Amino acid sequence: MSSDGARGIAGGAQRYDAVLLDMFGTLVDFRSTFHVTLSRILTDLGLQGRATVFQRNWRTFTFQGEDEGEFVTVHEDFKRGLESTLRTLGIGGELRPYCEEVIEDLFGHLRQAALFPEVREVLERLDGSGVAWAVVSNIDEDDLAAILRHHGLAPRLAVSSESSRSYKPNAGPFVAALSGLGVGAARALHVGDSPAADVDGAQRLGIPAAWLNRYNDPYPVELREPAHTMHDLNPLPGIVDGPH
Repeated sequence: MSSDGARGIAGGAQRYDAVLLDMFGTLVDFRSTFHVTLSRILTDLGLQGRATVFQRNWRTFTFQGEDEGEFVTVHEDFKRGLESTLRTLGIGGELRPYCEEVIEDLFGHLRQAALFPEVREVLERLDGSGVAWAVVSNIDEDDLAAILRHHGLAPRLAVSSESSRSYKPNAGPFVAALSGLGVGAARALHVGDSPAADVDGAQRLGIPAAWLNRYNDPYPVELREPAHTMHDLNPLPGIVDGPH
C-alpha cells in the first residue's frame, strides 16, 4: 500500500482523467452530526450504558436496501435499520414514528454538515487542471442535491444510490459515474473513506482507488490494498497529475 505525500513523481502525462469522490467522510464531516443523533437515541431510550453494542448492531442493519430483492432509499433503510436495532436491544412498543422523526432530523442536519477544511482548495485545483470530478454517494437524490447546493459545489456529475438504484460497493453507482463522465475504469480514480464500500467496490471493477484514512484506522487485511492512501485530500491533485 503506497502512502502518498503532497505530490507524486513530477512530469509526464496525467495518471487519471477523472476523479470519483465519496461524500460522507471524504468531502463532508458527518461524525459530529451522527454523534448528536446517537446521543439523542441513547438518552431518549435509556441506552447510555449500551452505546457500543447499539452502534455495532446498527451498522449491521444499515445499507441493506437491496438485500431483500427490492431497492429502498437511504431514509427508509435507516428507519428500518434503527427499528431493527432497537428491537434487538429489547425496546418494545410502536417504534416506527420515533424512528421516522429521528432519521428525518438526522438527514436534515446532514444536509448542512461541514466540509473538511481542505476540500474547496483541492476541488479548485482539480478544476484548474481540467480534471473532471464526480460525487458518488450512498445517499438519496434530494439530500445529495441539497448538500451540493448548500456548499456551492459543482461536480461534473453527481450519482446517488437512489439515482443508480444501488449502493456501493455494488457496481451500479460506479458504472453510472464512469458512463456519465465518458471515461474508462482504468483512467478514473475513486476516493473514499470506506475500505469495503469505496476501495473494494471500485477496485473490483478495475477502478484504481485511494483510501482516505483521516483517523489512522487499520486497513482490513482481508481486502486488496488500495492504489493510494491519504490522510486528507491535499495529495489528490498531485496523484492525479502523476505519470502513468
